[in-house]
Amino acid sequence: PHDSVSVGHPATMDGKFLVFVSDQEGGYGGKDLWYSTYDRKGDTWSAPKNMGPEINTAGNELFPTFGLNGDLIFSTDGRPGMGGLDLFRAARVGEDNKWENPTNLGTPLNSTSNDYALTEIDDRNGYLTSERKSVNGEYNVDIFSYNIPPFLYTLK
Repeated sequence: PHDSVSVGHPATMDGKFLVFVSDQEGGYGGKDLWYSTYDRKGDTWSAPKNMGPEINTAGNELFPTFGLNGDLIFSTDGRPGMGGLDLFRAARVGEDNKWENPTNLGTPLNSTSNDYALTEIDDRNGYLTSERKSVNGEYNVDIFSYNIPPFLYTLK
């Protein structure tokens, strides 16, 4: 049992569903993603529920956010990746509070360093935090903007 519990990184898409990070009992590893739902009638939040093994690993799941389409975006060091914390996207299943098939976002969003806290502005643009090596060789935490170029095809 834990002598203390840490809780952090809250994220909501609608003010009624809250995802957060915690190392409380009942998890799958270091820090897991948990959620709580708001009952407007009773003006209360539900007891925390673990997001399960589809999302959580024996490692750490951190920095949850939501994509514009409702997908869950988070960072983890518990799945195969490029190094450190990698950004993953899990698809929302219907209107239920369930997400599945976490997929590594790959380059250029992920690097060999820690990458986290992605925020989408639109389908191709957004921001993320990364601890990439600077020109002087030091690792610095910084916020980066990104632009994903359109796919171009040549038909023959």
